[in-house]
Amino acid sequence: MKKQIFIVVILLLTTSMLFATHNKAGEIQVIQLDFLRYEAVIKTYTQFSSTNVDRDSLEICWGDGACEWVQRNNSDLLENDTRFNAYTAQHIYTNEGDYTISMTDNNRNGGIANINGANSDNVAFHIETNFTASATINNPPLFLNPPNLLIQS
Repeated sequence: MKKQIFIVVILLLTTSMLFATHNKAGEIQVIQLDFLRYEAVIKTYTQFSSTNVDRDSLEICWGDGACEWVQRNNSDLLENDTRFNAYTAQHIYTNEGDYTISMTDNNRNGGIANINGANSDNVAFHIETNFTASATINNPPLFLNPPNLLIQS
């Protein structure tokens, strides 16, 4: 009996791990609102069918030692089993300078050929953007088109 329970538990854990990946693409958009006040929008494209790892919030790190959890404020279903997610937050820096805003999630899509020999689900999904906070309006580049997600994952 104990052996049967052990086998069932292992099968359940293995099955849930098969659906654990979901991040397909992402970016961070930064907009200067005032002298040292900035808004960041984390945009992610995830596998819609991976509902057990859907993120209603993500942790953003502002590059000055501060990190915070940000609630999702937009979610749209796209083609090819893809969900678009947006998480928006504002931050005030205490000094001018160069900063790196970042987000890391352990759930990257598997099977990406050029990441870890197609074992990409073993590599954390990380996005970041660099910018200079200053009195001069300085917004990093903005992607005008969404990522190419035509390949079913």
